[in-house]
Amino acid sequence: MVKTLNEFIEELQYLNSKLEELNKKKKEIEDKKFTIWAARIVGSLFVLASIGNFTEDPKSSIITLLIFLPVTIWGFRQNTDFSKVEEKIKKLENKIIEELKELENNLKNPDNFEIKLEEINVNIKKEKNEKFYFGSFSYLIKSVEKEIDYGGVVGTPVRIFGQTVIVGGGGKEKKKVEELEKVDEGDLYISNKRILFLGNMKKYEIKLNDLLSFTPNLDYNIIKIVSSSFNDVLFLKFKNDLDALKSFVILNILTRRINEN
Repeated sequence: MVKTLNEFIEELQYLNSKLEELNKKKKEIEDKKFTIWAARIVGSLFVLASIGNFTEDPKSSIITLLIFLPVTIWGFRQNTDFSKVEEKIKKLENKIIEELKELENNLKNPDNFEIKLEEINVNIKKEKNEKFYFGSFSYLIKSVEKEIDYGGVVGTPVRIFGQTVIVGGGGKEKKKVEELEKVDEGDLYISNKRILFLGNMKKYEIKLNDLLSFTPNLDYNIIKIVSSSFNDVLFLKFKNDLDALKSFVILNILTRRINEN
């Protein structure tokens, strides 16, 4: 079976959206459980307290009973056994996870289907037999070492996109941390021979044959590029998660073809 890249991406997004829906349902059940038990426990405490205080302050006790007795009764009338619903959600979740694993396996070892890449038109001088499959605006991000003051805290800092988390405590200390910073922006292209970044400040050309690894972080729409042709580790940040996912899938397919040949 042959699938286009868009069909593959749509199927992947559909399964992930279903997984998100199940996670929302699981959270709704947990929230409902918490509300029911809170109504039972808190309501019961206030009801018992109002009864115990009735002789001293009957007016306040009656008001408290009027407020919390209905809440307590509601809580004890609710069913807290969600086992059947949770079991159904778990089965659906496992099914979706298996389908996602199958898609991932097909991407790496396409025995059941091949993903068809569609060539795009680009205004770039091509190499011999070169075909371009991806083009989009992106940012070039590099890891930069910085020295940061930690007032009143000593610990291990982790800094990403301006956010610093420190484990430890006590005293003052300067720490060197790695931070990802945007250093350039421009058009990014992927062909069957290379990754081409045409930045406003600099041009990067990465031969696919020299690629050591490409690691995605789709939460931040970033792909980390490690190549034997240069010392720097590059981070390409895309405008959206769809571009990041497409480029990652395309690189998987193209590098696999190179390795097969």
